[in-house]
Amino acid sequence: MIPKDILYKIVEAGILAPSGDNCQPWRFKWDGQKLLLLNVPEEDTSLYNSRQRASLIAHGAVLENMDIAARSYGYSMCPTLFPVRQGASSKGEQSPLVAAIEFQECPREDDPLLPFMTKRVTNRNPYKKRKTIGKEVIAALTSIPEETGLGELYLTGKAIDNSPLPWRERVRVRGKFSDDLRLLAKAVAIHDRMLFENENLHHFVFEHIRWSEKESLQTKDGMPIKTMGLNPFQAMAFRLLGNWALVSFLNIFGLSRIIPFQSYKLCLNSSAMGLIQLPGTTPEDFVLGGRLLQRVWLAATKHGLAFHPMTGITFLIQRLYLDREPGFSEAHKKLIEKAWGYLRNVFPVDKSKGIIMLFRLGYAPMLLARAPRRTVKQILDIDKNDYINYHINAHETTL
Repeated sequence: MIPKDILYKIVEAGILAPSGDNCQPWRFKWDGQKLLLLNVPEEDTSLYNSRQRASLIAHGAVLENMDIAARSYGYSMCPTLFPVRQGASSKGEQSPLVAAIEFQECPREDDPLLPFMTKRVTNRNPYKKRKTIGKEVIAALTSIPEETGLGELYLTGKAIDNSPLPWRERVRVRGKFSDDLRLLAKAVAIHDRMLFENENLHHFVFEHIRWSEKESLQTKDGMPIKTMGLNPFQAMAFRLLGNWALVSFLNIFGLSRIIPFQSYKLCLNSSAMGLIQLPGTTPEDFVLGGRLLQRVWLAATKHGLAFHPMTGITFLIQRLYLDREPGFSEAHKKLIEKAWGYLRNVFPVDKSKGIIMLFRLGYAPMLLARAPRRTVKQILDIDKNDYINYHINAHETTL
């Protein structure tokens, strides 16, 4: 039986995982024998989270962190994904239960990525312009899918240290040469344009920005403005853009076409950009993809790389192509199709596969500001009677 204090520490490691705009769509419950990982759909109601894909990726990252931590305490983790396929609703709604986790004693093992769980962070700052990434670092990252048996990882960029790996530097587009980063930058810029033209996307993002340290400490979620990679003047101007009526008015004068230039430059000046993909689009695929993402992100952190998810556009692409969900104007559908074309020109993406994450890599000063987390006590429900009864049944008398 796993001691209560170790269970707390494992969960505490788990919730260091990333989630969309740091909405933290998870809760835990100890049922006397297993730890239940539950999804909370109300935490992310954005267009990004179609069929809960963004949240499932976050749950996968949680599981990976917990597995790393559990082994360091001498416990192996055995999660059963989606043990309940349908909820009690007559409408057949999906059960919130993502995983039922059992723990078994095993020899202690310190994963090399363990120390980097607390150091992993989203770095939205400009990176040192196309600084070369060494081939040993590239090899360390690209070996992770094979080592874990999870998914596919693709990297591309101009800053390559004579790597023998299959990085592509240039592709031909409409008769003109344009490197991969430029194409991916265009795809990301399309997302940022839509962010300031679609009220749902705009509301969700700005609703999760925390404008002061006090607000951040109160809510223990969202994105502190200090983590947004903005200087004081930009931060002040950005707050004004939280007013949808003002944004709608300024769009008449081309605001939504000007703002994406910032993210375009961020991508273009990165050392590399990458994409993680799973072979299918089932809920299990997205959870497993989250586990792969977390290992890649931790490994990047270990090797001193800054990491910035720029994957909003991939969620919108999958919402359009996989789900046929409403929420887009005809003009925006055409923009999403254009972004899909840019991705296809760089990576071997496929509509039958699940895109987990598009991200940029590079070198930047360490980011001191970090997104907050809710406490373990806020998200873990332990019935003490269940815990004691389980110990008694297992012939143990101490917690």
